[in-house]
Amino acid sequence: MTVSGYVSGGFDANADQLKTESIDDFAAYMVGVTERLEEAHGIDVDTIDPFNEPNTNYWGTQLGADGNPTGGRQEGAHMGPELQQQVIPALASALEGSTTDAVISAMDETNPGTFARNWNSYPQSVRDQVAQLNVHTYGTGQRTTVRDIAKGEDKPLWMSEVGGNWSSTGQDFETMESGLGSAQHIVDDLRELEPNAWVFWQPVEDYTNMAPGGESADGMNWGEIQIPFDCTAEDTLETCPIYTNTKYWATQNFTHYIEPGDRLVRSDDASSTAAISEDDSTATVVHVNATTDERAVTLDLSKFGAVGSDATVTPVVTSTAGYLVEGEPVASRTKPRVRAPRSRCPRSP
Repeated sequence: MTVSGYVSGGFDANADQLKTESIDDFAAYMVGVTERLEEAHGIDVDTIDPFNEPNTNYWGTQLGADGNPTGGRQEGAHMGPELQQQVIPALASALEGSTTDAVISAMDETNPGTFARNWNSYPQSVRDQVAQLNVHTYGTGQRTTVRDIAKGEDKPLWMSEVGGNWSSTGQDFETMESGLGSAQHIVDDLRELEPNAWVFWQPVEDYTNMAPGGESADGMNWGEIQIPFDCTAEDTLETCPIYTNTKYWATQNFTHYIEPGDRLVRSDDASSTAAISEDDSTATVVHVNATTDERAVTLDLSKFGAVGSDATVTPVVTSTAGYLVEGEPVASRTKPRVRAPRSRCPRSP
């Protein structure tokens, strides 16, 4: 179905890769795969996105003198906005009468700015066929633009992929640098993009590939968990260990305290994410302190409808000294009116 005949992209990475005469076949293929996946494994697929970072020049195939590929290790296909506008209606047609209840999401673009440019080119008829908006944040400009697009369209918005090295020392399981970089990115995405979901690219990476001499001469720190992918059934945790970097621990300051159903609330601090639990019983603030100095964090609860006389804030700190270390509860100084919950303040200093 591809112009080049390869899944790794076209010979011209800026040219559309899906053959126009194969659009209907491509749509049928995606729906068929989804139906068989659901039937074979009992998995209910919520959305199908026919694209991945489509309006980029990431996906290219290079051939050597012997005719074999010499570059392009990752599957991908360039599809500009005009082609996207043909694929989405074809997928909508293929979904009609299928056994899956999945709806269309789009377009998993690499950054908000390119997403907005693609989306703004769609006619309303195509926009109406997209039930969920997906965007990556490998670039961070125009987050609020995509946020406003989603609110204007009244559609759920996912930050559906991001990852990063966030380490100047390469593969490193000790430095807080990677944990802090990842945590600040999460805070910025939640504050400016306001997505319904925030999704890691690839939490588990190949330790050997990330090690010095692997993909990079100095090693890389992608993933939150690293394990050698060539482990065998005979290996043990001693012979084939699992490694975690500080991104793994920093992320738990979010996932252990902000739960599905909670709602984000505005914070005037660019280093903080604030949320209220679904039952209104608990407030959580995740604060990132990227310095080596202690920092006083003041939580202004004066605009809360009610703060109880027994309300406290329990600090939970992740640092090189320890992960998710819970401190002593601090009493609220806000004048009480009625009973209110305890607050939690996990941080990644």
